[in-house]
Amino acid sequence: MYSLSRVGFQRCFKICQSLSCYSFPASSRTYASSDKIEDDKPVKFSASKAASWTGRQSISGGAEDPAPWFQTYVVCLSMAVFLTYFLYLREENDVDDFLQRSIYDHVPGLEKPHLETALKYNKQYGLETEAIEKRLEEIDSEANIRSPK
Repeated sequence: MYSLSRVGFQRCFKICQSLSCYSFPASSRTYASSDKIEDDKPVKFSASKAASWTGRQSISGGAEDPAPWFQTYVVCLSMAVFLTYFLYLREENDVDDFLQRSIYDHVPGLEKPHLETALKYNKQYGLETEAIEKRLEEIDSEANIRSPK
């Protein structure tokens, strides 16, 4: 089993190495004698070769380097494996419990200003305000119980 997993890892590593689909040539461009550049005259764009280029060719400098045919399959398989692990196989932990709590449990004093803003908005546009007003009364009564004057 150890050798099988090692071979599988080596194959995956070779595939990842071959996925370098965005490589640029190291050599500088050379121009043919018919493409001499004259510095003292402006280049007319409509008469140049660049006028017929697409946006992708303009960014890459005219060289098209298509992705390998298997790139889509590798990315989809990787995403499927990740989502399967993350959504189905992984057990919940303390971080999941922490993230499931309400934002108002994390930041004290945030709920009241949020509800006041929502109440103002709902009154302005003629929406339902009964539940918001009820919750604001609950927050005020909780604040009075905690700190009596």
